[in-house]
Amino acid sequence: MKNIAASLDRQYKGLKLLAFLLEKEFLLLTSSKPHEISRLQFSIQELLRQLVAERESVHFRLREIQPKAAMVRDILHTFPVTLRCLLEDLVQHIRQEEKTCRRLAARNTTIAQGLAEQTQSLLTFLHEQVSPRNQGTYTPGGSWKGYGSTNLFYGRL
Repeated sequence: MKNIAASLDRQYKGLKLLAFLLEKEFLLLTSSKPHEISRLQFSIQELLRQLVAERESVHFRLREIQPKAAMVRDILHTFPVTLRCLLEDLVQHIRQEEKTCRRLAARNTTIAQGLAEQTQSLLTFLHEQVSPRNQGTYTPGGSWKGYGSTNLFYGRL
């Protein structure tokens, strides 16, 4: 039973750290530091992996106590009052941190997608600016040869 409480506490602390990392990601997104963002993304992904592992371990322990239990609240009545209150508080704090992390992640996603669209638009504009407007070329003799709709006959596609 104490293992469940310890795992929930680690989940809560992990979610607090995740919220901190998402705030840091936001600052990096707004200051345009792509290398630092990618490094931070690896840390976020590893933290998420650890949080999933903690959650799975809680579910495993719950099923050991009561096979039909899907959530901590399903078995709260089996714990002593002090431990029950502690677990209820931890679950409530975890839910609150999950809400915060969802909100922060959605904000960061919106900014990242906006930056990606902006970058794509800029690349398209630059490509259009450097692409030749005229499809003609110079011949080996130095004269200008313009190609019309018969490009295929001249070996050009």
